Amino acid sequence: MPYPEPEPMSQTKKIVTIVVILIAGLGVVLAFAPAHLLLIAVGMAPTLATWLSSQKEDHALKLPTILAFNLTGVMPFAVKLWQAGRGFDPLIEMLVRIDTWLIMYGAAGLGMLILWLAPQVAAYTLQVRAVERRRSIERQQRRLAEEWGAEFAPPAEDATVKTGRPLPGANKNRGILG
Repeated sequence: MPYPEPEPMSQTKKIVTIVVILIAGLGVVLAFAPAHLLLIAVGMAPTLATWLSSQKEDHALKLPTILAFNLTGVMPFAVKLWQAGRGFDPLIEMLVRIDTWLIMYGAAGLGMLILWLAPQVAAYTLQVRAVERRRSIERQQRRLAEEWGAEFAPPAEDATVKTGRPLPGANKNRGILG
């Protein structure tokens, strides 16, 4: 007899499960490496701020990106702290240096920069590709008009392309590119 299909977890149960796992993990870290816990808590502040401030629709994109970059900035110091001993003295020596803060928070800032810049680069790239495709099609239309005659020539250019609005009496049946 096959096993019954398990019921999917509700969103509340998932959140409670994640919180319980996090609290248990933090308890273990606190017991064995409290300085590391403090370093991670202070260093991962941009991720916490993103988690608390992001909207639901962009939460799935922003949080993993900021988390990954922020963790990349914090981990070298966590490794140094582990190698230096697990006391608070090496931690304090790290936290009084400006380069520690610059690297930890700068990495998170780089993640935010990428989140801001990537859509703009993608939009610009798509725009350039669309313009090149349009020019290619227009060249092909002119070549076909020369080969097949004037009755196959593309319609005359109107102001729709320049202004975004058709002029009164302009040809509205130009197709998808016009």
